[in-house]
Amino acid sequence: MAFYELLGFDVRRHDAGYGYAEREGLHLHLGASPELEPFSNYSEVYVDTAEVDQLHEEWRTCGLLPVAGGIDNNQLRFGRPSG
Repeated sequence: MAFYELLGFDVRRHDAGYGYAEREGLHLHLGASPELEPFSNYSEVYVDTAEVDQLHEEWRTCGLLPVAGGIDNNQLRFGRPSG
């Protein structure tokens, strides 16, 4: 949960394995899966926001840096609504 706080989310725990992160109308439900090996399981997040450049820069300064080749099987992509 501390990771999401670093990204500017308000977080709250429901129990030891489940919680919520909220920021400016975006609500994430977070569940722990300790049986999964993080470097062997793929995950992807697409962030769709009108302020994509501002959010990308803010999160980059928090330590979310692009890694060529995605060595940890995780992708974080940003985009803005078209039109």
